[in-house]
Formats: sequence, C-alpha cells, structure tokens
Amino acid sequence: MAWRAPHPLLLLLLLFPGSQARSKAQVLQSVAGQTLTVRCQYPPTGRHYEKKGWCKEASALVCIRLVISSKPRTVAWTSRFAIWDDPDAGFFTVTMTDLREEDSGHYWCRIYRPSDNSVSKSVRFYLVVSPAFASTQASWAPHDLVSSQTQTQSCVPPTGGARQAPESPSTITVPSHPSTLLPVPLPSRPQNSTLRPGPAAPSALVPVLCGLLVAKSLVLSALLVWWVLRNRHVQHQGRSLLHPAQPRPQAHRRFPPGGTYGGKP
Repeated sequence: MAWRAPHPLLLLLLLFPGSQARSKAQVLQSVAGQTLTVRCQYPPTGRHYEKKGWCKEASALVCIRLVISSKPRTVAWTSRFAIWDDPDAGFFTVTMTDLREEDSGHYWCRIYRPSDNSVSKSVRFYLVVSPAFASTQASWAPHDLVSSQTQTQSCVPPTGGARQAPESPSTITVPSHPSTLLPVPLPSRPQNSTLRPGPAAPSALVPVLCGLLVAKSLVLSALLVWWVLRNRHVQHQGRSLLHPAQPRPQAHRRFPPGGTYGGKP
C-alpha cells in the first residue's frame, strides 16, 4: 500500500525556502560590474545524473530558477549565469557575470531528483552587491572582506530525510582567483598633486634672468654701434662721389730781370 503524506502543505514547505528548516544564509559581498563564482560541493554518487540548479529567492515559497545544468562536465549558459557540474569530483560551479545592485538577495544552490524534478539538496546564502563608485570612494573596508578567501555553507543532505533543507556543514567556496573573488578594494588616500615651487626656485632664476638681460643689452649695443658706423661710411662715400678732389695748381717760376737763370749770364 502506497504511503500518503497526511499533511501535503507541510511537505511542500520542506521543499521550498520559508519554512523552519531554512538554513542560515551566509553573506557574500561583491561590487557592481564584477564577476562572482560560487562552488557548491556535494557527496559523489554513482546513481543516475541529478541536475544542478541556481535560483533566486523571490518569496518564502518561490525561488526563480536562473540556470540549470543539462549534463555532466558541460557548461550551460542562461543570460548572465553559467553552471558547470562534475559529478565525479562532487561539486558544481555557478558563475554570475556583470553583477548589478538589483542582484542582491538570497540565492540557492540546488540538486534535483531525476524522477520528479524535486529538490533533494539545497544551499542558501545572501549576496550583497555594492555600487561600483563605493569601492573607489571608500577609504577602508572590514577586515573580514579583505582577509577571508573562502565562505562555507551546508550542501549535505540531512540525516533522516532528503527533502528537508540541510544544516550539516559542507562548503560553498568562492575561489581566491582575482577574477572571481571580489572584495571591496582599498584605494589609497588621495594626495594633493599640485606642484608648488620650492623656496629656492626664485633665487635660482634671478641670476639667469640677469644674465639674459645683460647679454641682450650687449647685443643691442653692438648692433647700434655697427649701424652708426655703417651710416657714416655710406655718407662719406656719397660725398666723395658728389665732390671729387680737384688737382692742386702748380706754382709758376719767375726769372730775374737780367735774363739770367741759375746765376749764369
């Protein structure tokens, strides 16, 4: 005789978040525009393949499925979300690209039974996406955001039932690769980049300026003297052409009245 659940509503609450069995969410923080990768681990099984999914909690009874795996070791993409599952290794990886502020909220890693597509295991955490400009204006960040490289969350089915959300410890890890782990960076304190001349700068420029002025004065004086001498030379040549030199007249000799010359008769 087949067993029937006496309280179907109670069974439904165990399958969806919002019941008392909701696991405590771990908080993850990131920045808008970045990429976040979450790794969900589970015990490897040799049974039929169970699909893995990624959904965002909309209410206590509704979780919107964002992406679901189709087969092992094959990447499945849906919009900005990707999932990759390796059943032999016992983990699947979910990637969220181009994070936005509205992506903040509760998310679930889930494993679905192949028979009725119901949830067999689930992990819950809370994502906080900060504005991009906040990371450049902040002068400090909490120590746990900088030093923590791994965050843990339950991903092992509970003892005594497969439909109850688990609370035993396992791991959801955020890899420490720079492209996937996105702590809020610590920008250096702004410094004044205005260049101010030192007190010795004016005194060093004074001799240089004086030397330039003296050299300029000497050059101008030399040009003035050359110009005056040139004008005088030109004027002198002009006068020589207008008034050429006249030959000097020779004095006439006078002879004595006696008809003698040189004392001779």
